Amino acid sequence: MEDGRPWSQQYLGQRSGLGTVIIGKIERGERQCLSKDVLIRLMDALELTSSERREFLLAATGVEKAYLSRGDQSKEEILDRLMALAGHIHTPAYIVDNYCDLLSTNRAALEILALDVEGLRLSDVRQHPFGLNMLYFVVSPVAVRHFQALMQDYWINYVRQNMLLFRTCTLRYRADPYFRQLLRGLRRHRYFRRYWHDVLFEERDHFMNNEILHLVHPQWGPLTFFSTTITALSVEGELYLCTYVPTDHHTSEVFFTVTQGGGAEMLPLKTGRQAEACYNCRPAGFRS
Repeated sequence: MEDGRPWSQQYLGQRSGLGTVIIGKIERGERQCLSKDVLIRLMDALELTSSERREFLLAATGVEKAYLSRGDQSKEEILDRLMALAGHIHTPAYIVDNYCDLLSTNRAALEILALDVEGLRLSDVRQHPFGLNMLYFVVSPVAVRHFQALMQDYWINYVRQNMLLFRTCTLRYRADPYFRQLLRGLRRHRYFRRYWHDVLFEERDHFMNNEILHLVHPQWGPLTFFSTTITALSVEGELYLCTYVPTDHHTSEVFFTVTQGGGAEMLPLKTGRQAEACYNCRPAGFRS
């Protein structure tokens, strides 16, 4: 998409060198078995990251998303199992879906990011019609000020990490009406517009969706960690359990401390899109 609008067949045909006729046939399903050369041309034209290229090739198989999982368990059952698993891990953790809507977090994650579990006091996030989306917590104006103060120069790494995860998780769902509405809302924020594109034009390839994060916590001092993700598949879409992994002894001790006494327990978050889950938990917000 360019400026939030889908590319025309002519524009993609020019960028890929395939021409408008071939692009039109692909869109109409008249060319279902695409050659390796055609797929590579499309991936290069779309300027996909390494993780996005994998998702693109999966989508190019033409297999419906519902068949990517055996379907033994519902999305709600898988979410419950992920929450139970995270509750035994001594590390900050949160769960998002394939749109990066936040479904659950533990108190440890909120503590490390200096967030407040007692109430949402970010008016621009509270008014977001789609509930609690991870990218809104990263690129909204109040969030930007909060994380810039907390992470200083390393704030860019935090934005880049979340943007890469968002791009990868949503690639196979970008034609969905919900994603288009979500994208229109996110594009109102200048940092989203900037880093949506900037992650593609850096010198190094992003072969994995994480960065070393540094922050100076008001209580715990300097902390250093990175994020890792567990993917769970269901016929209704993917779920992602994201956890923070400490990279020094002090951060390890802090993580162990903040997960004690219920800090590792996952808190369900009721989002606009996931209201059917009926999880009655007040969402987290930033400290004033």
